[in-house]
Amino acid sequence: MVKSHKLPSTSLTGLYSAYAISCIGDRLWTFALILILEYIGGIRLVCFSQLFEEIIIMAFGSVIGSWMDHHTRKRGIITVLIVNNTNVAISAALLASCITISEISTNYDSHSLLWHILYVICIVLSIITCSLSCLASEMEKMAFTKDWIVVITKKDETSLSAANAWMKTIDLSSSVVSPFISGYIINSIGYRFACMIFVVWNLLSVFIEAYIIIRVYNAVAELAKRDLSPCLDEQRKTECCKKCPGFIQRTIGRWLTLFYIYYQQNVFPAAFGLTLLYMTVLGFDGIAIGYAKSQGLSALWLGILRSIGAAFGIMGAYLYSLIETHSSARKSGFIGLTAQHLALYICIISIWLPGSPFDPITYFREITFAIWWQQLKDSFAFVRDKNENETGPNDIDWSTWTSDGHSIISAFTLLIGIAVARLGLYMADLSISQIMQEKVPERERNTVFGVQDSIAQFFSMLKVVDYEEKIEVANSNAEKNHNESGNVSVKANESTREHISASSDMQ
Repeated sequence: MVKSHKLPSTSLTGLYSAYAISCIGDRLWTFALILILEYIGGIRLVCFSQLFEEIIIMAFGSVIGSWMDHHTRKRGIITVLIVNNTNVAISAALLASCITISEISTNYDSHSLLWHILYVICIVLSIITCSLSCLASEMEKMAFTKDWIVVITKKDETSLSAANAWMKTIDLSSSVVSPFISGYIINSIGYRFACMIFVVWNLLSVFIEAYIIIRVYNAVAELAKRDLSPCLDEQRKTECCKKCPGFIQRTIGRWLTLFYIYYQQNVFPAAFGLTLLYMTVLGFDGIAIGYAKSQGLSALWLGILRSIGAAFGIMGAYLYSLIETHSSARKSGFIGLTAQHLALYICIISIWLPGSPFDPITYFREITFAIWWQQLKDSFAFVRDKNENETGPNDIDWSTWTSDGHSIISAFTLLIGIAVARLGLYMADLSISQIMQEKVPERERNTVFGVQDSIAQFFSMLKVVDYEEKIEVANSNAEKNHNESGNVSVKANESTREHISASSDMQ
């Protein structure tokens, strides 16, 4: 039976608007953060920031989701909105301070140690606050896309699959539009003043978004109707946790309680299967961008491939809505998973193509703790120290598919595979998410999706560690080639700042 699609109501349009503001703001800062951290400390600092971010989400995502289930929807989403924007503003201000300190230290070398200590403190605090903002952002998006959308579509009697597809399209479109704006700002006024622009934007946008959210909340009476009492299983488990000796035992007991609620869901197999996908899924994140730069791909082509990936993702969202309308969410998800895995075979093939840096035997034979520790310390060196040997951009010779004598066939093939896989990935994601939206009880919805997000981040964290190892291999091989033949291969630590305007659509 074909399901009917209706034009979105005023409340649904308001939800789309608030979500669009949230996505654009997050994408603006995410892209800028990659460039700023890479400028300050290289790709290793980007890896460290992304790893810490995923640890924070893994540890506290389920707890915050449970907290949101036990409070009104308005209080929950307004709280995470304020935490998100405030921490982004603090993080941006701290990074601006890092750049300022680096410039000041140039004229006060006698106090360089004190300046460097302050510099490192600002970097660490900026990463911590940025991770907290990412946690709040995940919870905010979870409330929008997993809870509010279900209530509003049920009230309006509109298609949930179509609404989910619209939300995903908004998210993907923002990943293309926002970097243009972010890149233009940075290219026009520089890193430090761009950070201050992001501070002002986040402090102002929080009021705009909160106003729209409150209007939607007041317009849909069903959003205020919610059972805030814990379920029977949670009550029993919580009582057992209180009897556990010590804070650590009670904390672990609390996490086990939340996982038990997640495990008891009828959709657990499908939900857990989606989290396993995070261990192998590839995306255009900061690490992938840095790796591609290390292999000689220009910033312009990285941007083109990123846009192609977003286009495939939007196609996937549309195809999911179309197929689900004429069949079911389950069949749509199966088609999506199949398409995603077929596309990933392209990425596997890239390992053995010309230009691949994959050589783990040599890397582990030559790397030592002293070398690794020195490389880590270099990530926290002053910016001015890393600019001295800065090289210019590389030109790609398309007749031989090389950049400065280094083949880009492997890296280019890898990114093509990542872009094509977006189609099936978002079909599968939308399918399983809709099944969970329909089957998970309303009073446990944020808890279940919070645990889901935490587990997904755990598997994603394993991927980040593996990514960092591959980048170390790439850097090691590039440096060895440079020393032996004099050919300069662009390393992962080299900055993308020379062509920000060309790369502003990468992320």
